Amino acid sequence: MSKKIVAAPSGSALTALFFAGALTACGSSVVQLSSATNGGAGTTGATSATTSSAGASSGAGTGGASSSGPGGGASTGATTGGVGTTGGTGGALNQPCSTENGMDTCVAVGLVCGYSTDPAHMGTVCELPGEFQPCQVAVGCNDPSLQCLSFSTGSYCFIACESTSACTTLYTTCQGGPPSVCYLDSCSPGLDEDGGFASCDAAGQGDGTCLPGVGGGLCLQGGTAAPGEVCAAQRGPGVQSADLCAPNAACIPGGINGAGHCAPLCGLDGGPSCPPPTFCQPSQAGDWGYCL
Repeated sequence: MSKKIVAAPSGSALTALFFAGALTACGSSVVQLSSATNGGAGTTGATSATTSSAGASSGAGTGGASSSGPGGGASTGATTGGVGTTGGTGGALNQPCSTENGMDTCVAVGLVCGYSTDPAHMGTVCELPGEFQPCQVAVGCNDPSLQCLSFSTGSYCFIACESTSACTTLYTTCQGGPPSVCYLDSCSPGLDEDGGFASCDAAGQGDGTCLPGVGGGLCLQGGTAAPGEVCAAQRGPGVQSADLCAPNAACIPGGINGAGHCAPLCGLDGGPSCPPPTFCQPSQAGDWGYCL
């Protein structure tokens, strides 16, 4: 079963993916990639400064040499050109930005506006794009595993793959090709005979939970870890089925000693409920939540 890869959603978080309604139907052909360039010469420093709506910048660096790795030259090209210092609406790396009126002021220079994870930069700032976010080949993405790939609908950061084991995000599988990329694993939401969310096929057969979202569902891969147990929130080297939460549970980060723990899933409009004294915390990503 192939799935059509269309314009990717603007966010990498599960919530953003559901709100974007970027679920695709089975049986469609994959849009062929028009470019699969990895990285590229870091020559966008001057562009990042001069095309920004944040005002003129004196930086005119030429970036760095091209890299053969995915996203090569990303940070060099984005930073060497200098930060636009006279404005505050976005355009240069780590510069304050705004997404008012649905406009991301960083996209024009290959960056995205998001909440900073760097204590030195508070609030929303222009950052290198993450998985599924719009990108520019010469600027790149925020992780070496990501490639800025061009489709008929635009360029987006994806993980190129040969199998689903290469897809770190638990609600993606290896699809399409050539080249194949990690993309959203859509499913048909519903309830099973026990009142839980329906099962779906993730890395294997019937090993996922179909979470109901806008326009369809996403299949979250599961494992055998019981609610309350320590868990992994992504696939990766050494991660086994015993590290992933059992069906109808999800890994919540920030538990004991900073490790994630499995929390039961609950329905907001029917579906599984939470055992007392826990309550259903809405996920803000569909008609489901976590029992906390």
